[in-house]
Amino acid sequence: MTAIELGELPPPCALQLRALLKEVEPATIGHFHDRGFLHGRIKAITAVARSVGTAITVRCEGSDGSILHHALGQLRAGDFLFVDRAGNETIACMGGASMLAARLRGVAGVVVDGCVTDIAELRELGVPVWARGLSARTTRAAGSRAASAVRWTVGVCACIQAMSCWLTRTAFW
Repeated sequence: MTAIELGELPPPCALQLRALLKEVEPATIGHFHDRGFLHGRIKAITAVARSVGTAITVRCEGSDGSILHHALGQLRAGDFLFVDRAGNETIACMGGASMLAARLRGVAGVVVDGCVTDIAELRELGVPVWARGLSARTTRAAGSRAASAVRWTVGVCACIQAMSCWLTRTAFW
């Protein structure tokens, strides 16, 4: 039995707002907000430039990466994928093939609250990626428990679907 829950995608962030946010220094936002920042253990994995996009949230538990196949198929150009690994820091859920799919969909960037793999391929693809670390052990597609477009926690900070336009450079999303 599967328990994959697919929520509705948030509306795309307006291009004008994205352009304005791309010019904002993340520390400036920190002067006015206390929430919405990545945990310090989540680091840039690829060389990153300032990235802005509509937040698409996915909860991917354990060794099953089925939900990522669904999420990657729904991404729109300019979306920013946030993956909650539900505390797992040993199994990578995204690597070269999944990041290529994200890039082909026009993703603005990816944040994984867990591990990624295929570091050379990720860097070659040029998608901005943040994660807690790297792992050679990877998820499989088993079709078990997962959800997308949900409220979740990334690095101890709340990510809310309704707040769909995020700025990410070094720490703010």
